[in-house]
Amino acid sequence: MKKITSVIIALLMVAVSVLSFASCEVLKTEEVINNAIENTAKLNDFEANVDIAIDMAMTGMTMNIPMDMAIKVKDANKENPISWSSITMEMLGEKITTESYMDSEYVYILSDGEGYKVPVEDAEDEYDFSGEFDESLKKLPVDLIKDIELVKGEDGSYKITVNVPKEVFEELYDEIIDSMSEASLGEVVEDLELSDCVVSVTVKDDYVTNYDISFVMSLSIQGISATSTVNAKYEIVNPGKSVTITPPQGYENFEDLGW
Repeated sequence: MKKITSVIIALLMVAVSVLSFASCEVLKTEEVINNAIENTAKLNDFEANVDIAIDMAMTGMTMNIPMDMAIKVKDANKENPISWSSITMEMLGEKITTESYMDSEYVYILSDGEGYKVPVEDAEDEYDFSGEFDESLKKLPVDLIKDIELVKGEDGSYKITVNVPKEVFEELYDEIIDSMSEASLGEVVEDLELSDCVVSVTVKDDYVTNYDISFVMSLSIQGISATSTVNAKYEIVNPGKSVTITPPQGYENFEDLGW
């Protein structure tokens, strides 16, 4: 009995030590979030859904511009990545869906039932999504997030929501701001004012699963002024898993425009 008791006491001491160590382990917000962002940006294969909504008020009228994107990329870190996208945009009650497929030679585009192809070098700026996460999923400054509490979800995920100073936001997301200003007024607007800049990031298993950006921009060009509220939501689907891409049916026979 004495020997058994000694073994039990020893096991209890080990258990207490393990629990004490676990309770002392502190997750650093900046490491959890930025390491996951870095891991996600390095993915060789990835799939994402992107929902963008622009609510614009201009000269007494309001307009909503929603855009939904589905993106798949394979071999993003290799010389000839393969990508696929489906982009649906609605404006003034009209909905337009464009599907694209890019291989090493051509970008194949299917829109409104019409298919055509153009050489990669003529269209990769618009249809190459291999660098999408480098452009959109920005690491957040340590000083900005180090004191923000990680909120743990029931699924084991961690989430932060942070109000970003407009100067920092503009530096991080300048390409997104340019794109949204162009979508609002037809061209990139330099004279604009940002407010209500918020970023929310959810990570799980060392990858980003959701990355949301919202901001308000007041902009003007050629005497036209507008205020746009932008919400952009990125959902990364099964990060770390292999992706299968299927080209549009009959893509080999698409008309070659050869811009």
